[in-house]
Amino acid sequence: MRDRHLLRIAWYCWGVPAILGVGATALHVLTREPIFIPIGLSCALVGPILFAVGLAMVGAARSGPRGALLLLLISNFPLAFACAVVGMTVDAGAVVKVAVINHSNSAIDGVDVKFGRSRVSVHPIPIGGKGSLRLITRYSDAGQLSVSVTLNGKANSIDLGRYDSDDPPNDRYDLVVTDEGIQQLK
Repeated sequence: MRDRHLLRIAWYCWGVPAILGVGATALHVLTREPIFIPIGLSCALVGPILFAVGLAMVGAARSGPRGALLLLLISNFPLAFACAVVGMTVDAGAVVKVAVINHSNSAIDGVDVKFGRSRVSVHPIPIGGKGSLRLITRYSDAGQLSVSVTLNGKANSIDLGRYDSDDPPNDRYDLVVTDEGIQQLK
């Protein structure tokens, strides 16, 4: 009974940093939200302490899957390194922010922002309202950065430039939509 309790603690010492670290990395990759960076870093800082506790629990247990748990505890170190590498390389792409301000006499039906294989949309924007879009580009993306605004069922587009991985798009574009068309604010 005592050994089961000790090994259960060792399982938690392995699983908590592994699951939280991989989860924070995956969410950072998917959302590019900076809140997940300190969560991942805290896992990397607390991980060695939990490794020491888990190692002590495995050493104190006299029976059970001690060897397998020891390997799992050790596996957290290369896992943390892999999460750190992924977390650093995911930021090699660009996050493009597009703000669309509706100064027309109608609600905007929808806005599409496209760059390479990346695309993001927002629906609808009321009269006098503002819509904000975040387009997460891939480092290898290249192509035309374009915004399409649908107003009263009619699509208007504006091209904001052609870019490649050596010359990524600016990080912010402000656009005003009027009844006459789309204008970029400088």
